[in-house]
Amino acid sequence: MSLTSASESERKLDEVKSDCWHNGDSGLDIDGLLQRVSQLQAQLEVQKVLQKTEELLLQAPSDKALPNQQATRVKHFIKFIFERTDRWKERQTQLRRLECDALKLCGLSYTIKEIHELALAQFEFLVANITDFVRRQRLSEYLYRDDIDRGIQAKFFDPEDEVAFKEFLKSSLPSINLKNRVLMKLEHIELRPSKRAKKSPDQTPLSDNQNGAEGDSQINREGVYYESSLNYGL
Repeated sequence: MSLTSASESERKLDEVKSDCWHNGDSGLDIDGLLQRVSQLQAQLEVQKVLQKTEELLLQAPSDKALPNQQATRVKHFIKFIFERTDRWKERQTQLRRLECDALKLCGLSYTIKEIHELALAQFEFLVANITDFVRRQRLSEYLYRDDIDRGIQAKFFDPEDEVAFKEFLKSSLPSINLKNRVLMKLEHIELRPSKRAKKSPDQTPLSDNQNGAEGDSQINREGVYYESSLNYGL
């Protein structure tokens, strides 16, 4: 949020406070307003945590591990989401429905204990809005990091729902490091000269069939590469 937007929001809140105070004798629905204020407080508490994690992701070098073993926290968080457990089952089930990137951000932002102790209003807001936060702030590429991936891809427990866990792992595959994947793609692109080299006098021209076979072969080689790249999100 820009400083201008923040100032505008604060000004509007001040107006609401003033209106409530000066119109308190005109059938003001104080209970309804208190509920709205409570919802806003829950939103801001969650937003503050997520924005702190966002700042960390944007500032942290991609080739170095995140500080304070936060990537390891994601590993334990994912285990809690998909393992067989009777602890906090209702919250586990709701979190399991989230997309891969949303779960990663959640694991970076909260410990399992903090999720358990989170006020109901905050937890409900988190589950309902964290996916939107990832998309709106464009955090997906920052959540695909080697230190996070190593923990997620390591199979160190038996998931309760094997299918759901496999789908999660499949969604997390694009991370073999974005930069490395781009370099791999560039290495497979044949750089052709802008002008064809002149044929030597003794060079025998290819027949149409040979030309077609050669062209098809090149297309097939490139086709196989690009198809496999698309499977990994390139």
